[in-house]
Amino acid sequence: MPTRFSYDDLKVATENFIKKLSEGGFGSIFEGFLEDGTKIAVKCLDGIGQVKKSFLAKVETIGSIHHVKLVQLIGFCAEKSHMLLVYELMSNGSLEK
Repeated sequence: MPTRFSYDDLKVATENFIKKLSEGGFGSIFEGFLEDGTKIAVKCLDGIGQVKKSFLAKVETIGSIHHVKLVQLIGFCAEKSHMLLVYELMSNGSLEK
């Protein structure tokens, strides 16, 4: 299972969600750093606060997948209405490239 982060931990890691990398239909993605210096991308999901059990099941499934062409899911936050996914940050361009 990926690491469970508190919302406050991710606020600190992203410096209060200040550097937005992108925005899509399911939420926004922000750049951040873990305490050990690991660069992360934090996806803040919109409108899924009522499906926590389903969210956690999906996190477990996604977290168990490892492939060279997929970014690694590092962790998540499921706290009150906050649903966030924490991925390794893909530097130097988009995932498509």
